[in-house]
Amino acid sequence: MLQVAREMIDKHAGWLYIWGGPGNAKSEVLIAIVNEVNEAGRGPAMYVTYSHLVNWVREANKPDAVESYIQRFDRLKALRLLAVDEMDKARDTEFSQEFRFEFLDERYRQAILGTSAMVFAGNTNPALLPSPLYDRVSDGRFTIVENTAPSARPHMRKEIYQ
Repeated sequence: MLQVAREMIDKHAGWLYIWGGPGNAKSEVLIAIVNEVNEAGRGPAMYVTYSHLVNWVREANKPDAVESYIQRFDRLKALRLLAVDEMDKARDTEFSQEFRFEFLDERYRQAILGTSAMVFAGNTNPALLPSPLYDRVSDGRFTIVENTAPSARPHMRKEIYQ
């Protein structure tokens, strides 16, 4: 997982899908990739969970929204690297399905052209994700890696908060 993360930082384009059980540092790796890209001045790069991403875009449809859906969509397209965590956790609604296809199709085309990168993480084998996403991730130009490490959470030091 760390090797392919380093390769993604150096490559600046393409897709990387990391999957495996909970608590084995997938999120931390996504955040580290984003931080490294931004600190090296090769961004902008951003980390977000898929459910937060969908909610942020959906908020643009409210009457008092400062930005339109298209403006938010364009802001996301302009990111050099986008790390999307918990791809398999968001509730599937009609809006989220439409957004997922439209947005990921756009980022897919950018990745093929070498102008952007996407890093995904989830607990689900990508073969079980909606077929348009899996079809793009598994097209042979991008990387899928399974993190088989066990959860580190049971070994974390317990803190008492007052």
